[in-house]
Amino acid sequence: MRTGLEPIKKIFTRVFKIKTEEFSLVQSLFLFFTTIGIFFTLGAAAGDTLLLSQFGEESEKLLPFVYIGVAFSSIFVTWIYDRCQGKVSRIVLLVVTFSILSLSILFSRFLFYFISSKWLYYFLVIWLETCSLTAIMMFFSFSGDYFTTFDARRVYGYISGGLPFGTIIAGFIMKPLVSSLGILNILFVIAFLLALSAFLVIRISLKHKPVLSSLEEKKESNEKVALKKIFENKYIVYLVIFVFISFICFRLVEYLFQIKAVSEMQGERLALFFGNFYSYLGIVQIVIQFGLVSFLFKKLGAVNSLMLLPLFIIFSNILYLIFPSLLIVWASGNFFRLSFSETVDIPATELLFLPLPKKMRLRVQALFSGALIPLGSGLGGLLILFLLTFIQDLSVFTYLTILVSFLYLAFILLIKPQYKKMLSSSLKEKNFSKADMDFLFHPEIIENLFQNLLKTENTEQILLTLEILSKYGNESVIKKFESLIYHPNEKAALLALEILGEKIPLESIETIYRTLKHPSALLRAKAILLISQIRKKDALQDLLPFLQTEDLKVRSSVITALLIYGDAKEKKQAEELQQKLLLASDKTEILAGIAIYKTASHLINISLIRSLLQYFSSLEIQQAILSLCQYCPEKEIISLLIEQLNPVSLRLTALKTLEQMTKEICPHLISILREKKLSFFQKQTICALLKTKGNLNNLDVLFDIVLSKDESFILKVSAGQAIRGICQRENSAFYQNPKLFQCIETAASELRLVHKAYFEIISADPLVAAHFWDRGLLLFDILISSLFVLGKNSHLKKIENNLLNSNNVIRSNAIELLEFSLPSNLKDTILLSVSSFIKKETEEGKEIQDETKKILKTKDPWLRGLVLYYETRKTPMAKGEINMEPEDKNIFHLISKATFLKQVKLFQEVPSEYLIHLAEVTKTKEFLKGEILVREGDEGDSLFLIEEGEIEIQKNDQTIARLGNGECIGEMALIEDLPRSATCVAGKDTKVLSIDREDFSNLMDTQPQIVKALLVTMTKRLRAMG
Repeated sequence: MRTGLEPIKKIFTRVFKIKTEEFSLVQSLFLFFTTIGIFFTLGAAAGDTLLLSQFGEESEKLLPFVYIGVAFSSIFVTWIYDRCQGKVSRIVLLVVTFSILSLSILFSRFLFYFISSKWLYYFLVIWLETCSLTAIMMFFSFSGDYFTTFDARRVYGYISGGLPFGTIIAGFIMKPLVSSLGILNILFVIAFLLALSAFLVIRISLKHKPVLSSLEEKKESNEKVALKKIFENKYIVYLVIFVFISFICFRLVEYLFQIKAVSEMQGERLALFFGNFYSYLGIVQIVIQFGLVSFLFKKLGAVNSLMLLPLFIIFSNILYLIFPSLLIVWASGNFFRLSFSETVDIPATELLFLPLPKKMRLRVQALFSGALIPLGSGLGGLLILFLLTFIQDLSVFTYLTILVSFLYLAFILLIKPQYKKMLSSSLKEKNFSKADMDFLFHPEIIENLFQNLLKTENTEQILLTLEILSKYGNESVIKKFESLIYHPNEKAALLALEILGEKIPLESIETIYRTLKHPSALLRAKAILLISQIRKKDALQDLLPFLQTEDLKVRSSVITALLIYGDAKEKKQAEELQQKLLLASDKTEILAGIAIYKTASHLINISLIRSLLQYFSSLEIQQAILSLCQYCPEKEIISLLIEQLNPVSLRLTALKTLEQMTKEICPHLISILREKKLSFFQKQTICALLKTKGNLNNLDVLFDIVLSKDESFILKVSAGQAIRGICQRENSAFYQNPKLFQCIETAASELRLVHKAYFEIISADPLVAAHFWDRGLLLFDILISSLFVLGKNSHLKKIENNLLNSNNVIRSNAIELLEFSLPSNLKDTILLSVSSFIKKETEEGKEIQDETKKILKTKDPWLRGLVLYYETRKTPMAKGEINMEPEDKNIFHLISKATFLKQVKLFQEVPSEYLIHLAEVTKTKEFLKGEILVREGDEGDSLFLIEEGEIEIQKNDQTIARLGNGECIGEMALIEDLPRSATCVAGKDTKVLSIDREDFSNLMDTQPQIVKALLVTMTKRLRAMG
């Protein structure tokens, strides 16, 4: 529902990037911080005036004791606050704390009616400063519950403007308040402001819900995080030292300013000076807050923004040394400090806490604001007090301030990498720890494990366990595999024997020899091959008697051993025996003869493969021949396998054979890709192979594919995934190629374009908008894949896994970490595209703008087709009026089918452009009312998708269900060869799309992304079913 505030909300959205839905929350927090700003300024001005006027020149020695007193007082308040956390709700704790502070100020004012000691002013100043620190701590602790790191960076610049806005108000009302009430009675106003803060906490908490940092936060206990655990965190330790140094520096600057001020004025004149000082300060803070902070956070980030203040302090202190007599110069140092500490440093420092887990963050914020910050101030006071015992020259304090400022700057630089690590650790990653591995391979655990393996009958469990043990186990663990040689599960026994021969061949030779008497012919055959591999020619005399055995597998193993290790006579004998197998009429013997080449791979060449393929016409035998190619990575062999990807009959074998080959084939793949005219699937297969086997030298050709205007977009996605795969395996940090930046900029700009189109029509046409969103996801994939070339893969893996996370906090931390991982020349380009895409910050519209349409029509056929399809859906009569090229008409037709398929639950997770391939194999069928689609018991060989109409599901002549538009029948027929479980009849005139199992199976071989998406859908269904 639109309200009168809508125009104002739009202005805030445009100027301050405040979303419409968070407008009320942000304004409430701004008012809250403004209230604290007024209180803070009135308290500081009144306190400083009262103290300095009462003590005069004594103030020089008394001020350090004020700083120390604030430290002890704040630590005491924080200790009480910390003890109460977890015992009462956070909101109750905040309200009660603000209320107690308010009452304490009232109590202090009434004390002056009964006590006239000037030392009461000393304690009042300490208490006012303590209340200010506590109030600011509680504000950021409270507001941090409502924003993620990413959102906080966006809105804290505006919200923090409440503090300088309050400073301006306080500065302007200071004079009339002093004139009408007197300085002491300002305490009544201060008490009221603290009570108002308590009210605002209640109002905000009732009206708005905090964000959850993760699913685990819901389960987290009420127990506080132990201090020991907090200070074991290296990041927090660095922050502690940073805070101590920064506040020592602040106290030195403030001391110099106050001593210079009290030396030149007293009483009401001093109060008015402070009033004017804070008024001008507030104006400058507002300018900084609204004109600079968001820019700084966006361009520099939280950590780099912290560097500005120490640089300004160094500059102002140099001016002290040049112009020591001018009060304005001394005031400028404190002016710079307050201007930046309250507008930039406070929100920036609070942002540093947000990557911490919520429970830890809340306690750390309380400790820092209530204890460590005042303790830093106290240390500054002690340092001043110590120096005053033997130094009176203020220039010495100036030199010391410059030195401390440099230390301040140095620790900011040290915090930066730790902040990056903290962001990284807040994202998800699972690895085996050393403790896990030590536990797994403990002798007792291993012994029990092998005993259980001897008893279990689960083949997959046994094989998986053996593979893990062989990969990570030591020699003593492998030795225990001997106990599994006679395992009743033949596959397990065979794998155990292979591992023994591979890992500890000499130590296990006797066991392998004993296996020659094993009842399983498969194990005897394997033992023969292992013995020949270990002992080579010396083993042949022991193995020759096995040529007389009737078992084909055993004889073939001996023939293989003779071909590899025999002398000329033995090799000739083996060749004759192999030829006899190849010329046999029995297919089993032929396949055995072909299988010999797998071990005797030195005999394989392109001529042999081609001649065998020409001689044998049986598909099974041709598949066996083609699988031999993996043992001979020659260019001609690779080219032959690429050729065999097009015919359906040998496609899967050729694909598996290429996947099993080593990375030596990559130069041949690149050469074939550049030299030959290949089909889409052939190119896609080469990209997939380069993903797992390629190296940095192969990136150039992949960039060419991504940047090409002629290649299909799906192929570009495959090339992007290949780039990522290569860079995940190899160190690409020093890789230089101008095409990389072109790829990144192209993907980022197109991502912004489709994101813009998506939001311009999401309300008017969500179906077409879904196609734009899917293209955005694929562009996002290409963009992230390209970033892997920049290195920092460990961070990028976490970023990618969490950027689209449904949890706001995790997603926010991923964006923050992404910013840290990007070079400065790419930050703006990438962050603008990624953050807007995943955060959906653009306002929704109802029409694609003409400018957007114009750009989209210059892009690839899919985007051009989407615009044409959208226009015809918007104005149905326009279809015949729009001029289309033949290519556009074809893509228009496919988009129409893909739009329907996208509405089918089974295919909702499949990206739209992959659905084109599915749409190409669909057939349109129409049935009249009462016509039977399938009968119960018929062979299930196709899936039906109801485009229009209704289907009745019948069993025993009874209708048990009715299915309508967008629903599917017989999806299991695509993956299982089972008869139909019911009869399907058209309940009315019905139009369906059918997909045959064979076509679907071929599609699965060529488009694994569709399989992946279907698995996601099936998994969701199973979860929904419990």
